[in-house]
Amino acid sequence: MTRLVGHGLRNEGAAYDDRGYPLDAGGYVVRSGPGRAKCECGELSEVLPSTSARKAWHRQHKAEVPR
Repeated sequence: MTRLVGHGLRNEGAAYDDRGYPLDAGGYVVRSGPGRAKCECGELSEVLPSTSARKAWHRQHKAEVPR
């Protein structure tokens, strides 16, 4: 997929909380399990069950960005 400036998936699909902060487990960023995806533009997804679901959300998000 083409790179869109300002629309990269933060931390390779890591899980974020409702405030946009990365979830962590003992100092490590949580990549699996439920959480929100975060785009570089600041948009957060709804809570999604997995990293692959967050990556899918981001593909859809980028497809909806006006060009």
